[in-house]
Amino acid sequence: MQNGLEQQIAEQRAAIAKLDNALDNQRTPYLKSRLKFATNMLDDAEQVQRLIESGKYGPTMCRFVAQSIQIATQMHDEVRDRVNKYGGPEHVLEAGG
Repeated sequence: MQNGLEQQIAEQRAAIAKLDNALDNQRTPYLKSRLKFATNMLDDAEQVQRLIESGKYGPTMCRFVAQSIQIATQMHDEVRDRVNKYGGPEHVLEAGG
């Protein structure tokens, strides 16, 4: 059974993957790099969550997990809003892309 933080990580990971799959490597390299960074934040959060559950880290590290999820969510939302501003992934072309 997933706890609340694990569920948030899973949901955010799915949202990031969906948006990332809609973007093109050649047209939107910067936006894709932002999503990759957000995914890395979730990876870190997931790893720390496992260490908390194993007893290697204390429960005070839950704050790190929650903050990492929050940052990843903010990054996803920023990329999504930029993409939506221009009418969707097919209309976004970064300078130099």
